[in-house]
Amino acid sequence: MNAIHVLIDFESVQPEALAQMVPEKFHVSVFVGANQAKLSYEFAAAMQELGSRGQYVKISGVGMNALDFHIAYYIGRITIADPAAAIYIVSRDTGFDPLIQHLLSKRIKAKRFESVYEIPGLSPPPPALPPPTPTAAKPVTPKKPAQTASISTAPPRKPAAVAAKAKGAASVMVLTDPVAMVLTQLQKTKANKPRTVTALSNAISSVFHKKLSDIEVENLIKKLENQGWLKIDGKNIVYSLR
Repeated sequence: MNAIHVLIDFESVQPEALAQMVPEKFHVSVFVGANQAKLSYEFAAAMQELGSRGQYVKISGVGMNALDFHIAYYIGRITIADPAAAIYIVSRDTGFDPLIQHLLSKRIKAKRFESVYEIPGLSPPPPALPPPTPTAAKPVTPKKPAQTASISTAPPRKPAAVAAKAKGAASVMVLTDPVAMVLTQLQKTKANKPRTVTALSNAISSVFHKKLSDIEVENLIKKLENQGWLKIDGKNIVYSLR
């Protein structure tokens, strides 16, 4: 596994971190200008993780291209110690390009990058998540007080269907009002049932307190006949109430 030597021009490029350079093939040299006194904690911590594969080179003097000459000197040392190593210069200074062309002509793998994350095999750190957007508190709707069930004092309603039952006989089928009401009244009269259509009409009218029209009374008699409770023979009526 050929080593990769990364030489960082810290006057030109200040990487945020070097966490992706932990693999053993990376060796990092950071060249710091004479007037640079501060490094970020993240960067320093990443350099510490490299152990002996990471080093700082502090430039002692101030002058044009002073840092560039220091980098060139260390490249010479690397090529002598490990000719098969790859040399990556991280800098925005295009003045390194002629030197890189010379190294390539000597069959030394070399290249300049403007960011450590342009180096093959490295990826930029994940973008920082934006701070959460504060959301307005939702208004709290007061709960309605629980309603207590009211107790009705009215008498219970009569069911819509009435079962008529003859003495000593089986139950008659359940019918809905108002037919059931007429049948109930006819069962009560027993032997004194109306025997003519006129008498039955008057009896039905009395059951409903004479609030039904003649047509409504006539329709009720027809329903009783259609359902088999009675049979009209001329003006007379024959019951089948059982």
